[in-house]
Amino acid sequence: MALIQLVGILLMAALLNLVPQAFSNPQQLITPNMIKSWCAQTPHQQKCEDSFIRNPEYSSSIIKGKPDFLKKSLFVALKHAKRAAAETYNLGSKCRNSREEAAWRDCVELYDLAIQYMNETIDPHTKISSADAQTYLSTSLTYIDTCKQGFKELEAAATENYMIPSVSHEDVSSLISNSLALNMVPFSEPTYKRDFPSWVFPRDRKLLQAAASPATMRPNIVVAKDGSGNYATVGAAVAAAVKLAVNGARIVIYIKSGTYAETVVMGKKMKNVMFLGDGIGRTIITGSTSVAGSGATTFRSATVGKSINVRLFLFFLPSLKLIG
Repeated sequence: MALIQLVGILLMAALLNLVPQAFSNPQQLITPNMIKSWCAQTPHQQKCEDSFIRNPEYSSSIIKGKPDFLKKSLFVALKHAKRAAAETYNLGSKCRNSREEAAWRDCVELYDLAIQYMNETIDPHTKISSADAQTYLSTSLTYIDTCKQGFKELEAAATENYMIPSVSHEDVSSLISNSLALNMVPFSEPTYKRDFPSWVFPRDRKLLQAAASPATMRPNIVVAKDGSGNYATVGAAVAAAVKLAVNGARIVIYIKSGTYAETVVMGKKMKNVMFLGDGIGRTIITGSTSVAGSGATTFRSATVGKSINVRLFLFFLPSLKLIG
């Protein structure tokens, strides 16, 4: 009898010893109840739950808390986005006219951009804040919606439903929206330093202050229609600026007075550029691209546009007038 009691005591002590160890370890496998609990905080709860059920490589892994669940939901969204991008690319042969082809080309680029931002959000080598992640995810969501809008703008009413279902990929939009909800960052008023937002670097602040007196600035490139500058068009100056930028240095392009009838597009590699003109009404950039006029999508209709790296791109127009 005494032996049985002793064994019971030892067994109980062993069990009590194990309990704290099990609960003190924050790492645990994702359970169906945990998935339901986290997904209940998203706007598309059922899609959230289904996405983990259909992707067991994430639902059967270790989770450390909400941040880890957010990361896994981003991986799931990225997986769906890549699949949607591949399907969209394969739609090229189904385009029946130039308008559908123009919208399709936009979609191929827009999905590529959306995936780049999503990749940057989860890249372990890139340290970003939750606020930056919110911006990147919002941008990705906007790109995907812009793809769909392009077909709505360019397709005739009789054929409107032909391509739109193929490029919509509502599951991708829903999964990104869910990640946005899990990453929710409350709005906070920006802080200012010397009348400028705190995120403006000192060297950029000095440039902006000096821009009030163009004569005191030393631009890297001068654009002039009369041939007195380095280039006669803004587009040529932008192309040259890509080669001049070293180690993220800011490139100042001074555009002399005149009307420049062109559409200026900064590519993926173009960042940290500052435009300076001779005054509103004197330096004018005018474009004529539009949905109704030239059959372009809204995405392609900007008189001056930028593809990516918006957070690294300073675009300053204190003395330029844009028309178009």
